[in-house]
Amino acid sequence: MIAAEAMQDPTPDVARITEAVLEARLVGWAKEYGGGRYVTLGWSTGEHILARLVTFGGFLPGSSAPRSCAAMTEADQVEQAVKRLAKGWPAHARVLRLDYFSPGMAMENRLNFLRRYGHKMSRAGYYNKLESAKLYIAGSL
Repeated sequence: MIAAEAMQDPTPDVARITEAVLEARLVGWAKEYGGGRYVTLGWSTGEHILARLVTFGGFLPGSSAPRSCAAMTEADQVEQAVKRLAKGWPAHARVLRLDYFSPGMAMENRLNFLRRYGHKMSRAGYYNKLESAKLYIAGSL
């Protein structure tokens, strides 16, 4: 009986996030915040509002009311955590955004991009900052 109690988690009320869940949340965050998804927010068509104004000369026929938006999505929670991270460790936040918002970018281009913003680092430094940033986000969620 004592051995079974000893094997139980000493902090069962603390929520833990698995690596797979964290990765899914970060990918969802990147889809939500990374690619100009909010360009058409509030309009029922897929066309940008400025393009519609130009097309119709300033008149929007059949315009509809803006769509509602969820108050706080999982991506919003991640974004808030990244903003908090950026206040104390801006290089870590920039690496995290760069890694998830531009997944196809070559490493050399990533390092050059970071240098332009004053964050000179090696490839190993990049991955160290990325891992630290992920740990921070996991702890914040």
